[in-house]
Amino acid sequence: MDGNFFDIIAQSSAFHIYFGSIALLLTIMNPLGMLAIFMGMTSDFTHHERKSISIRSSIAIAIILVLVNWFGTDVLGFFGVKLPAFEVAGGILLFLGSLPMVSPKRIKESIPDDENDVHKSDMAIVPLAFPIVSGPAAILQVMICLQRFGNNFKVKLILTFATITSVLILFLCFYFSDYLTKYISINGLRIIKIFVGIILLSIAVNIISHGLITIFHIT
Repeated sequence: MDGNFFDIIAQSSAFHIYFGSIALLLTIMNPLGMLAIFMGMTSDFTHHERKSISIRSSIAIAIILVLVNWFGTDVLGFFGVKLPAFEVAGGILLFLGSLPMVSPKRIKESIPDDENDVHKSDMAIVPLAFPIVSGPAAILQVMICLQRFGNNFKVKLILTFATITSVLILFLCFYFSDYLTKYISINGLRIIKIFVGIILLSIAVNIISHGLITIFHIT
């Protein structure tokens, strides 16, 4: 990612940090792309079950990312892990995780093979909340925001509200999935998923290159 973009946001007001963080988080969370996965995973479920899963998964996603926001850097510091190394590792995982999105396969084929073995009451947490939505890519994005904007109480508070807002948008996509699919066909969701997959692959390459440049002090 372009460091200048983060620098500009970091020097701006809380208003710009808030909306800039939302834009970055939504790019990784990919609500419309996740909607395609959500519909694929819950295609055999009832209307009530979809709503229940959307509520539980959204709460879990918010808790995970908010905890990362407040304690993530301390955990990395405890284990002696530097952010550039985390960027490279997270970027590789994001790249590998985004590859299935650009493959011309059915939506269900992008879901882990063991998904059918997961009980309905647990699927909202694993694998939907983690690692599909709030996985390494989303966690890395929060960590990068903390580094670029400033790892202090004010920034963490702003990022907390930005995270909750982003998760709320994702929740609305999940909760009203039955209505959204009336206007967006399954084929339309596939196209959106592929397009966002390409964007995520590009972001992954930027993250990896930025981490490598920092680690090896490349000018």
